[in-house]
Amino acid sequence: MVAVMQIRWWAMPQSLCISPVDQKQLLLTARMAIASRWQNNAIAKNSLPLSVKDKQLGNFVSLHIQGALRGCIGLIETNQPLSITLVSNALSCAFNDPRFPPLTKDELAQCQIEISLLSPTHQLVFNRKIDLLTQLKPTHGLILEDTNRLAVFLPQVWQQLPKPQQFVDALLRKGGWSEKFWSDRIKARTFTSLVIAEST
Repeated sequence: MVAVMQIRWWAMPQSLCISPVDQKQLLLTARMAIASRWQNNAIAKNSLPLSVKDKQLGNFVSLHIQGALRGCIGLIETNQPLSITLVSNALSCAFNDPRFPPLTKDELAQCQIEISLLSPTHQLVFNRKIDLLTQLKPTHGLILEDTNRLAVFLPQVWQQLPKPQQFVDALLRKGGWSEKFWSDRIKARTFTSLVIAEST
């Protein structure tokens, strides 16, 4: 049985109202999507709550085992409904995250599933790295882009990296840049999110 451990608003627009029952259903849909790999069941996309199933929301699905990340895949923006993207991201998170081997059936039983529903992104205007740092808030997710590279941190990462300098430097490293790298071509966007997680 899926129980909601925590509902965390990261400055997500309050127009997105999801009841506790619907929150549980979102988590259950993600779990069922992953379990379908072994159970050979059709994924019930229509089981998503009516309040969000047709919304075109960016979303990420994350898996944790005993607090350690076991997969995280998502879309920042999409023109497809949540009924499609949530299922796709759950499957990709479990079986196609290049940082991890495919999830096993035994591991799924140990996993805590977390879903992040994203707000639209906001383009930041800045000339120097220090200008970017002063605009960041601990409710922000951050996207950095330069030419053909892109890296993103969800707002939850602030819990591990509470200082803007740490946050941005780590995101630069994640994107394959040096933390000392900077360029006039770098663009930055922020977003906020609603995070729903299973109990452990």
